[in-house]
Amino acid sequence: MISILLLSATLSVSSVAESQLLGTWVAAHRSTGGLGSMCTFMPAGKLEMSFGAIVESWYEINGDQLIEPSGSNAPNAKPTVSRFRIEGNTLHEQSGSNPEVRLVRVGKPQPGAPPIAGLWRPEAQRTAASVMEEAKKSGQSIDAQIAQATADLFNNNTIEYTADGLMKIRLPMQKIAGSYDLAGQTYSAGNSSGHFRLENGLLILSDGKTDQTFIRSEATKAQLKRAGVRYGNTPAELDRASH
Repeated sequence: MISILLLSATLSVSSVAESQLLGTWVAAHRSTGGLGSMCTFMPAGKLEMSFGAIVESWYEINGDQLIEPSGSNAPNAKPTVSRFRIEGNTLHEQSGSNPEVRLVRVGKPQPGAPPIAGLWRPEAQRTAASVMEEAKKSGQSIDAQIAQATADLFNNNTIEYTADGLMKIRLPMQKIAGSYDLAGQTYSAGNSSGHFRLENGLLILSDGKTDQTFIRSEATKAQLKRAGVRYGNTPAELDRASH
């Protein structure tokens, strides 16, 4: 009887296939300001955990207008409206009198999707030297290491517009290399370690004291709603309010 129970437990622990785990997962519950944990499972037991900005919100297109949430919690706050156009693989955005922002497409357009759908990054890539020069012009002084970290942060900033009407931002600020064991369903990265499991398409990391729920980074609007994604105690604003 004991051997049967042990065999049953072993089979239960080994129930996650690598193909189910690979990819990037983001915390379902973030801070009020949109910060949370991210983890990327790679082949051969490699794991990368990070902390940074995780944002999902609705967007709408009306002609050449890109309409997005205001970013304010004020009761009468109005959505942000920008003018935009797409020329080749470059997205041009301008809001009011602000300078035009140019983003370049990462990858190829999605067949049948709105032209804006896809992943975009800043057109102008920064270097440590350019960051130090900008700081100097503003009367500040920063060392090369901080300047390089600032440049990397800017260059890694991506915005994704999905075909189902979501704007997504993923901006990892701190990255820690780690590992995972598929057979034992354990993970370790820096000072964080514990067990993982999959439940209803969600990833649960448990350090023995608390469980943290993650959803796939590429999750659809419907999947995000089912997971109850929230910022602090506020549900994510995935649809434009009717009023």
